[in-house]
Amino acid sequence: MCIRDRYQRRVRGNFNMPSMEPMPNPNELSRDHALYMAKLAEHAERYEDMVKYMRRIVSLVKSANDLSVEERNLLSVGYKNCMSVRRTAFRTTQSRYEQDTSDEKVEQAKLDELYIQYIREEVFGLIKEVSEEVVYPYVQELSLIHI
Repeated sequence: MCIRDRYQRRVRGNFNMPSMEPMPNPNELSRDHALYMAKLAEHAERYEDMVKYMRRIVSLVKSANDLSVEERNLLSVGYKNCMSVRRTAFRTTQSRYEQDTSDEKVEQAKLDELYIQYIREEVFGLIKEVSEEVVYPYVQELSLIHI
């Protein structure tokens, strides 16, 4: 496909970005390489990728105590920045919705509401991911130890 055809597809709204996993694939890396890639992703401000590399490390350890302080901090930074981007998007879109509502732009306000719902679902999905897949397994482990 030539460049003009790709441009026209994009302009018409038919251009879909492929869903891509970071390279190298986090699931194929050793702990040291996943840690290196998480740091590289952080420097590149690619926090979604950073989280994927850190989740690889989490999958390789047997208990929360096996994570180093640096690894715990990187995991926290990755999720914090993923959430921060969504929080900012939510506030910006909510502000736009309020402005469109006060200006009686009904159609735009409806679109704003749909986008707000989309962002809200992402936020709650991220919260669920952190609580169920990162925090909960370690809390369970600690409660079993203290019984």
